[in-house]
Amino acid sequence: MPTIDPPGHLPDFTPMAAPVFTWGVLDSAQFTVLLDTALLETAKWRGNCFKLPQGSAGKAFTKELARLFRAFATGSALESVSLKAATVLPSLLLQKPRQKSKQQEHIACLEQRFKLWEDGDISELLSEGRTIQSRLPKHRTHQEKDQLSRSFANLMFQGKTHAALQLLSDKGKGRVLRLSDTISPKDSTPCTVKDVLRSKHPPGQPASLDAIIGDLPPDVHPVIFDSVDASLIRSTSLRTRGAAGPSGLDAYAWRRLCTSFKSASLALCQSLALAAKRLCTTLVDPESIAPLLACRLIALDKNPGVRPIGIGETARRIIAKAVLAVTRADIQDSAGSVQLCAGQIAGVESAVHAVRDCFSEDGTEAALLSNAFNSLNRNVALHNIRHICPAISTILTNTYRAPSKLFIDGDALLSQEGTTQGDPLAMPMYAVATLRVSLSLSSKCGMLTMLPPLVASTSFVLGGMS
Repeated sequence: MPTIDPPGHLPDFTPMAAPVFTWGVLDSAQFTVLLDTALLETAKWRGNCFKLPQGSAGKAFTKELARLFRAFATGSALESVSLKAATVLPSLLLQKPRQKSKQQEHIACLEQRFKLWEDGDISELLSEGRTIQSRLPKHRTHQEKDQLSRSFANLMFQGKTHAALQLLSDKGKGRVLRLSDTISPKDSTPCTVKDVLRSKHPPGQPASLDAIIGDLPPDVHPVIFDSVDASLIRSTSLRTRGAAGPSGLDAYAWRRLCTSFKSASLALCQSLALAAKRLCTTLVDPESIAPLLACRLIALDKNPGVRPIGIGETARRIIAKAVLAVTRADIQDSAGSVQLCAGQIAGVESAVHAVRDCFSEDGTEAALLSNAFNSLNRNVALHNIRHICPAISTILTNTYRAPSKLFIDGDALLSQEGTTQGDPLAMPMYAVATLRVSLSLSSKCGMLTMLPPLVASTSFVLGGMS
């Protein structure tokens, strides 16, 4: 019989399967140590992956990714290393040997490296990748007109129209900052970028018992996720855009993986669908999915201030979007008209009209919720979402119950509170989690409306306060 968890305590997860396996000539303990070393190092490498070639080499790579995701989805003996291996696989096997290398060189490199991968020779793969990374040209923060035009043409040729237009519109805007750079925020003393980013990602806080719903949460039947299948994953991958996370594979590469290799692509889509179902129906060990939740972090100069941009793993984005396609109606029904950032049609337009009407009345007060996304208490949010919108509670608990790593400039910060940039489920989580606050204020202060986060980390609360 279901029981009520203690306030602020998240439900227990199923421990990982015992890692009893062999990989090539290595036992599980030896392979895990090498894989952990590779994961920490490759996450800090610069993007240098070549386009996955067609033919048997590309199919073998795709099948290996499918095997690793299926190992996690089925809870096999490889569960403890499956997503780690899936994350480091592209960086170790797809490194360009030189700046202007050709496809035939890529095929030869991939076949040779895949043999090393099967033998478990991670040390040799790391050594080769480390050497290539050390010889990459220095990153240029400013592009000349000729280089800009070439970058634009290359993006258009690859079908990345949005990225090409963004390149032009961003020309001359905020530069990328390094962690050691010193900035002068508005009305504040100078500090390093690292200090600013740490302040924007606060440490985890204990749950406030007054904010927690104490009833028994409703059950969710897993049948609602049966529609998350290979077809949905494939269509979702075609709609996914964006840069690469720590693994080095961007949305364009994942579109090819999910569509261009026939039976291998089908197997990969089926494995991702199984992984999505498991995340939605079973509470998993957070250590097993930590590599999938890691992000790259970029600090842009707002002048004054710093704008952090998070880039999550593309596989995570594909899975999350597929889950949203199934649960969108549940999220919108839960949010109703109180929180307008849950995907409602014309939600922002409605918010703008609400602001205009509120400010046209006498006695209107407003409150600014600064850094709202990163300040949301995770324990409270995850506990209450189980009651308010149970359809997404399991996958959110899986992806947010433990801190996730944000890699930047060879260093790593922790995202311990709030939502994580680069996650399509971040906005629905924020929308549902803030409902209780909005309704509480509404009951105490009269007519009150909580508006959606119209910019990346800010929300507004306003209304008559009499």
